[in-house]
Amino acid sequence: MKFLPSKTVHESKLLLKLAGPIIIGQVGQNVIQLADTIMVGSLGPVALGASAFASSVFIVFLIFGLGMLAPMTAMFAHMQGQEDFPRGGVLLRHSLAIGVGISVVLTAV
Repeated sequence: MKFLPSKTVHESKLLLKLAGPIIIGQVGQNVIQLADTIMVGSLGPVALGASAFASSVFIVFLIFGLGMLAPMTAMFAHMQGQEDFPRGGVLLRHSLAIGVGISVVLTAV
């Protein structure tokens, strides 16, 4: 396969446009964790340990919620690719309802 710089640059721009919001979200989450660690760290090692423990418990519920909703993105993309917009709208509404339901339950926990 021949290397085409113009095609590679074009595809890289498209990929960054698609992945940009995800990258920004991940960086933002890490900055928040860093700020939490700095603020709690000044309270002492016990408080920092408690914060780390709470974060490890929180991440279990976060991953559960993401795991419940992640398949919806593939299903939605499939319906968009087939141009089945009415079913895509139904799936989107159901996904939002499931997401809100999971959020309410996990908030109560």
